[in-house]
Amino acid sequence: LWNSMDLQSYSYELMISCNCLLFDPFLVTIIDGALESVSGNEEVDYSGYPLTIEELFMEIKELLQQDPYQYELKFDKEFGYPVLASFDIDNEIADDEIIYTIQNFEILE
Repeated sequence: LWNSMDLQSYSYELMISCNCLLFDPFLVTIIDGALESVSGNEEVDYSGYPLTIEELFMEIKELLQQDPYQYELKFDKEFGYPVLASFDIDNEIADDEIIYTIQNFEILE
């Protein structure tokens, strides 16, 4: 559904919950398919985190290929972007869980 929407400019809040130093959501703006701005968690280098919806879909695909012990995926019914992607990769390893949550999605004209 997301790909069929062909949305190129949008903004949203991305919360990443993990065994990491991220306490606030990233406020992400995408213009013409490219990362325009990121704010939040300024003390942390955001490179390496999936900040566009397309990057988040790639991250989800990579995590699914690891055959996670548990996972949960929920998608927006209107636009198809992931609103929740939660993974526990290995039952035997503590603190390997990661959760991506998208809120306040807005299409930009």
